[in-house]
Amino acid sequence: MDEQLLPILTQSWGEDAMDQLKLSEEYGTNDPLYVSSPIFNELADYDLDTYVAQYRDQVIMGQVDLDDTWEEYVQGWKDAGGQEWMDLYTDWYNTSYQS
Repeated sequence: MDEQLLPILTQSWGEDAMDQLKLSEEYGTNDPLYVSSPIFNELADYDLDTYVAQYRDQVIMGQVDLDDTWEEYVQGWKDAGGQEWMDLYTDWYNTSYQS
């Protein structure tokens, strides 16, 4: 990736997409769906990344058992805005990406 081009690409696609691009260059893989997916302003009020990170860290540290808490975690994620996230991205995928 050209370092002079990086700021322009970042402005157009965002930091997360650039991180994916860097990973694809390093490991030889890319997620075209992730890179082309839009950002939905409707999701700005939700902090799903923190919710996911907290659960992941608790599982890694052995504070919660994955098998015993998975269903509760998924429902909590949906309740915390994940259901809206799924609805928006599913609709986008079905109407725009696949077309």
